[in-house]
Amino acid sequence: MANRRSELDRFRVVRYDPIMPEGWNALRAAILQLYDDVAALAERVPNSLFVIVRDAVTGDIMPATWIEAVSAAPMDHPEAPLPPGVRLGDYYLIANPEPGQYSVTVEPRPTTGYLEASAEVIIAEGTPATVEIALARAIDRREIPNLFGASFAAAQDRLMALDLTIGRVMEAHGHVLDPEDWPRFPDQPVISTEPGVGVVVPVGHAVDILLAAISFPLFPGLAGLSPEEAREAIRRFAEDHELTVEDVEITEEERVEGVGTVVAQEPTAGAEILSGTIRVRLVVAIPQRVEVPDLIGHPRREVATLLEAAGLTLDPTIEEQETATLTDHDRVARQSPAPGERVPPGTAIHIVVWRFPHVVVPELTGMTLEGATEALRAVGLELDPDVGERATDEAANDGRVAAQEPTAGTEVLRGSAVRIVIWRVPRVAVPNLIGMTREEAEAALTAAGLTLDPNVRERPTNTASDDGRVAAQRPTAGTEVSRGTSVRIVLWRFARVTVPNVVERTESAAREILVQAGLRVSVETRRVTDPTLANIVLEQDPAAGAEVAPNTIVTLVIAVVARMPELRCMPRQQAEERLREFVERFDLRWDERIRLRRHPSPRDPDTIIRQRPTQGTPIGEELRGVALTVRRPPFPDLRCLHIEEDQVEERLKRWADQNRVELTDLRIERSPSDRPPGTILAQKPAALSAAYSLEGIAVALVVAVERAEPLRGLPELLCLDRREAEEILQMFAEEFQLELRVAFKGVSSERPEGTVLGQSPAPGAEIPNGATVTLAVARPPLPDVICLGGDEAWEIIERATEGRILRWNEVSQPSPIPESTVIDQAPLPGAPLPEIEQEVRVRITISTGSRDIAETPEIPGLEAVSGIGPARAKRLRSAGIRDTAALARASVEEVAQALAVSESFARTLIERAWAILEGLGIA
Repeated sequence: MANRRSELDRFRVVRYDPIMPEGWNALRAAILQLYDDVAALAERVPNSLFVIVRDAVTGDIMPATWIEAVSAAPMDHPEAPLPPGVRLGDYYLIANPEPGQYSVTVEPRPTTGYLEASAEVIIAEGTPATVEIALARAIDRREIPNLFGASFAAAQDRLMALDLTIGRVMEAHGHVLDPEDWPRFPDQPVISTEPGVGVVVPVGHAVDILLAAISFPLFPGLAGLSPEEAREAIRRFAEDHELTVEDVEITEEERVEGVGTVVAQEPTAGAEILSGTIRVRLVVAIPQRVEVPDLIGHPRREVATLLEAAGLTLDPTIEEQETATLTDHDRVARQSPAPGERVPPGTAIHIVVWRFPHVVVPELTGMTLEGATEALRAVGLELDPDVGERATDEAANDGRVAAQEPTAGTEVLRGSAVRIVIWRVPRVAVPNLIGMTREEAEAALTAAGLTLDPNVRERPTNTASDDGRVAAQRPTAGTEVSRGTSVRIVLWRFARVTVPNVVERTESAAREILVQAGLRVSVETRRVTDPTLANIVLEQDPAAGAEVAPNTIVTLVIAVVARMPELRCMPRQQAEERLREFVERFDLRWDERIRLRRHPSPRDPDTIIRQRPTQGTPIGEELRGVALTVRRPPFPDLRCLHIEEDQVEERLKRWADQNRVELTDLRIERSPSDRPPGTILAQKPAALSAAYSLEGIAVALVVAVERAEPLRGLPELLCLDRREAEEILQMFAEEFQLELRVAFKGVSSERPEGTVLGQSPAPGAEIPNGATVTLAVARPPLPDVICLGGDEAWEIIERATEGRILRWNEVSQPSPIPESTVIDQAPLPGAPLPEIEQEVRVRITISTGSRDIAETPEIPGLEAVSGIGPARAKRLRSAGIRDTAALARASVEEVAQALAVSESFARTLIERAWAILEGLGIA
């Protein structure tokens, strides 16, 4: 006995050292050898603590195999727990704790279904203490009863009495019974259940039942019966077997045989009828029909033949409808029955045909060709391009109408052509004057019966021998004109021009100086990195001071700077293509990396709202650090909604379908809460955020469940109104005599303004005196107005900030985006607004609508002008006209002579060149 006591004393000596599991086993064996009576042991071990663990429902002592651990820790030092308890009979012994207040915790094994429980106990000096802790199951459970041989109705009653539900019901042949048909088989014996007899399951578990085989009625065959006979046979079948006929659907099908009888049915003949309610579909044969041909647009004369070929006839009553299109006259406008319908052979088809109105031909005799054309156009007629001519010696009648067909007063269809004959005085050919002196040209014209236009123009030349000779004439040689017609000429004039110095001037200034000096301009470009050199002349050829002929082309080398293009308000794919074009145009290095930032916004998904580098930033040899901020639909705000009443899953699916996002998983976690069960307390992804993948979203929701025990510490304030939360905090502070400060933080939300969406510290936290409680409350988000017109943007912002003091600022920025469009806003869209009556500061940036400063203009080539192909472009370049700018500044005579075309066509080409330059903003 002394030896045993010495072993116990040795344990007391080393009680503050760490004890390994082997030591505890040795201690437990020594204690059990020394004392069989735990009460006696308590008298021998001062300050001992004994823990009894019971079932909360039955009160039975819990088996040791169901307990994971029993532990205790001082209330004032929870970080320093005592060694775990040792099982001695019905007790757990925690030996030799110091006097004081302890928290005892019992941790059950997870497989038992019990919940962890704790209790507080005070240990006095020299006095053993005992505490009982009851464990409750996490969920109530039931044992599957033996239902073999019981009727189906009795089995249902027994399972319902055990708070279990019925899952799938199947009879022995493998037919699964619909729940609506269960009442038809109350006496059918039960063969087995799943789970089987004796299996323990949670309350509410669904139990599958297998019934003995059932003989189901076989559906009768209806083929060959008339629809009325088939309906009667169905009614008798349903009455004999106590079934309900929900619907008999009859469809028609064209057949050669069996007309008027059933040729197909569903259910088929002999099919087993499992349900107490049946739907029947019958197919009844009808005679074959013919298809109505499409007559729309066909002439009236062809209709009867088309209908006869189809086995149909034409309704003799034909309606007419007026049309404004001549080509529709007397063609079919509508038909009844419509094309494609199937009708019995011989059916009469009714048609409506178009009728074009008639007009009266006006009197044209004595009018000029232009006057006759206008007179005909005024009444809806056209002039036949085949205009005849009739000779006359009367100069006053030259070019006037001599006759017309049809004659004046004739009624014809609107849009008809009228042919005319005009008077013509005999024509003479214009002689070739090129290379003659003015006197020689005038003599040649007089000899031909023509005159010289006194308005003689001059053209410079660097060939002295051409001075004073004809360079161009109008009309050109060989043209037939009326006798006495005036002919204009252009004479060469020899002259020289000194080229001015335009280096280091802007392109526009250099052009103006050279043009004023009588010279023409050609432009080449050279890329530079210094933005101060943009559009500056780097070189010129010929050099300054050179003596050249008038209209000589001076080639300018213009500096161009690659500037970051405008990408805002573009779809992302278009912006990326624009970047590639920019890089290729300026021959930049780029690794094609783009950092995408996604910002939540309900407007125009995947549209750029910010960019880096910003528009107009000079770019060196390499494009780096490209970052684009794109819109992405905000994830729904589900906080404080009820998961069932507010149909949260359906909301998520609709949102995913609308935004083409795949929901890969929906995980629901339960959390004890004072809010109504089913209320959503938290969510992931975050509300109104863009932090999710388009390829798939895993959604996690934290849903409230009823608390098992009242909450201690700080009250739960989630989903309450701000004022209600403040009142609860005030009552809490008064109850515990605390001084609390309350702070509010606005968060963007779709919930009513002022709803509490978060709190810090968390519910149940211990609150020291003087602490601050921070509440996150719902505030409306700032609307997205980027890419909207300025006026519309301010209207939206004013509506959204109603009740608050709006301080706004508007700045302008050059951009090719249409003028007055919002291209930036601060704060960014989605930022929470301040409280009602508080100040809101909003700044929007408005586009000036100016040309993109990344686009250094290039003068298009001649081929860009409609009507100038490679051959004509070559002729113009040979004449010193090298691009569209040179063509725009050339004279009509120069272009006409270079291309050997009329002055009217030359003038058209010059106007087209000006239009191209104006479109580029450089005209």
